[in-house]
Amino acid sequence: MYASKVSSKLSVARLKTTRASKKLKLGVVIPALNEAGAIADTLKQVQSILRNYKLSVVVIDGGSTDNTVQIVQNLGIPVVRQSREGYGDALSTGFEYISQESGPEILVMLDADGTYDPKDIPGMLQPLVAREADIVLGNRFPRSEPGSMTAVNRFGNHLISWLTGRLFGVEVSDTQCGMRAFFADLVPLFKGQATGMSYATEMLIDAHQAGARIAERDIAYKPRIGKTKLNPFKDGASILGIILRLLRDYKPLLFFGGLGLAFMVCGLIFGFAALREWILFGRVTKTATAILAALLMIMGVQFFSIGLVADMIKGVRSQVRSQERAWIKRMLLK
Repeated sequence: MYASKVSSKLSVARLKTTRASKKLKLGVVIPALNEAGAIADTLKQVQSILRNYKLSVVVIDGGSTDNTVQIVQNLGIPVVRQSREGYGDALSTGFEYISQESGPEILVMLDADGTYDPKDIPGMLQPLVAREADIVLGNRFPRSEPGSMTAVNRFGNHLISWLTGRLFGVEVSDTQCGMRAFFADLVPLFKGQATGMSYATEMLIDAHQAGARIAERDIAYKPRIGKTKLNPFKDGASILGIILRLLRDYKPLLFFGGLGLAFMVCGLIFGFAALREWILFGRVTKTATAILAALLMIMGVQFFSIGLVADMIKGVRSQVRSQERAWIKRMLLK
């Protein structure tokens, strides 16, 4: 079973031509970096399992030094080299390439390292075909095999998913899952600035903010083939950083207001001793402390004011985004 999280906002437009009764135009984007040990099997499974669809597959290479590129080319699958580095840049490059080359109705993304099972893809497509979701994420936790995820990574993924839900209302269990299926007309809404692993989180928040319906489907998750490229502490810090930036952009009053409140509380703490001394003795000997308290209070008021202004700007930006979504809808339904 999958749980669909439906937004009350205007849903993203769907292509009228998509029907369960006809062959869907499906595009699969697979980022790869030194995945010679697993990529051939991954690609063969994708082609076999999705043979009943009008299928286009592209591999986005991040500068492999092994024979990954040669293996892919021998299978007759196009390889596109990234102009920059990072997981997020690979995905955005793949979405742009395959949309221009084959114009798929649905896009699927998964990794090339053997961690995801292509057999789960048809199940993830069902909510899309049934018009019950706009984007479907895999949930790795219920079916993770032993050794597929370290304790640190598991804790970090749960923490980031929880924070994303609390701060942005994206109520999913596994925001970092790299297997996803979604309608291709969502791509223009993915305007994130992240080029690394945090792109996965930003992608979900952009979709949610646009009113897309997000669903989950339990999927298998296996130990990767080859050497891992993940750095849980570096990637975790990057994702937390992007969450703070998104909080600043999407909820500026909370972000700047929270900073302002923190500065004012600190100002009150430092100023209490000076205020007490002035009340009891009519003088202030701790001049430096009193000045620091005043400065903290002033900074707190300034941050709160910035939050108010930024919140007004965000309102204007939301109107622009609404007009943009309406334009995308009109173009798709022509």
